[in-house]
Amino acid sequence: MIRIFCKGIITKYFLPKLSQAKRGYSSKVPMWEIVNAILYKFKTGVQWSLLPCKSLISSGKIKYGAIYHHFRKWCKDGSWKKAWMIFFKQHKSMLDLSLMLMDGTHSPAKKGGESVCYQGRKKTKTSNTIWLADRNGNIVGFLPPLSGNHHDLYQLEIHLKSV
Repeated sequence: MIRIFCKGIITKYFLPKLSQAKRGYSSKVPMWEIVNAILYKFKTGVQWSLLPCKSLISSGKIKYGAIYHHFRKWCKDGSWKKAWMIFFKQHKSMLDLSLMLMDGTHSPAKKGGESVCYQGRKKTKTSNTIWLADRNGNIVGFLPPLSGNHHDLYQLEIHLKSV
């Protein structure tokens, strides 16, 4: 099984901050494994649909859509950001911020959205995000999606203040 963080770190720092279902369906997969799969996706940059679920989840009985569902739910209610910020505040000394790495990506947005625009060199409407990492490649933040009709550095200084 692939692990980004150990079970103890995820259950101690992330799970208490993430919202849990109060009633209805409860996942048969341990939540720490779902968080580990999300962290694996961010560390490697793999697409959601190519997430190696059988290697990340011990039972292997979950598909990438369920993992994405949990991530999206936590993003919408703000608990993912809260957990991430608390984790970074407590472990700030472990980051090597002597060098910051940035990488932008244009993702197709076929169903549209708020930050989507047609870019002449692409064949579809895209949304652009920029990821920030420390010297060791640890993701420390990302900029919100922007419309894809411009280059990666468009209004960068304004957007970096939000990070």
